[in-house]
Amino acid sequence: MEIKHNGRTKALEKSTIFYETCQRLDVNVIALVKLQVTIQASNNARDVKTFRKILLETMLGVLYLTKFRDALLDELKQVNNGAYRCLAQSLHDRPKELYSTLSEFKSWVDKLTASQKF
Repeated sequence: MEIKHNGRTKALEKSTIFYETCQRLDVNVIALVKLQVTIQASNNARDVKTFRKILLETMLGVLYLTKFRDALLDELKQVNNGAYRCLAQSLHDRPKELYSTLSEFKSWVDKLTASQKF
């Protein structure tokens, strides 16, 4: 019984790490929004470069998060109770939401740089 409880505790700890990482990536998304507004107002090439750097770092973060999530989902399947299944669904959706937002930013900056020759 101790092993099963320990597995649940570790899965919960990893879930906490997952959500803390999501929060850090959300901070990057907020920075991208602020930079987007600045770029739209000034068309500064330096801001575009910074935007692309943050975008790339955040996209890589989402890729790492997705790998971490996949391993965590496997652990949650082993725990097998209703609360953990609900948590698993949330874990599954969050990286998709982040990646969708980042894809929109990438499309925007690609169109901008194509038209402005940054």
